[in-house]
Amino acid sequence: MRMANKKFKCIKCERRIINPVCIDCRQRQIRVWLDDQNIIPEKKELLLKDAESLFPKKSDNSILCIYCKKNNVSACTYCFFSHFEELLHKFDIPAVSIDSFQKVFNYRLYSKDI
Repeated sequence: MRMANKKFKCIKCERRIINPVCIDCRQRQIRVWLDDQNIIPEKKELLLKDAESLFPKKSDNSILCIYCKKNNVSACTYCFFSHFEELLHKFDIPAVSIDSFQKVFNYRLYSKDI
């Protein structure tokens, strides 16, 4: 079995990162999606604040974000979005919004990365 470079591993699951997007850029994606949802602004802000603590913005990974090209990447797609979905449930976000989240971000596609 071929081992992935340790410097390209997710800090949560330790699988290799194949879609290198930093936490800041992912949070911008989440903010855009949230703006399209029927969620009260105060709840959105609390949700985003909690989301900031999900993953550190810095890591030992040497891979840079494919969008901003300045931040290093600490989490894989699956871990970031699955943990964010847990927050959606914690904040009692409506099921229709959670369904939208799953369709828009389609993160489960990455759950079997090797």
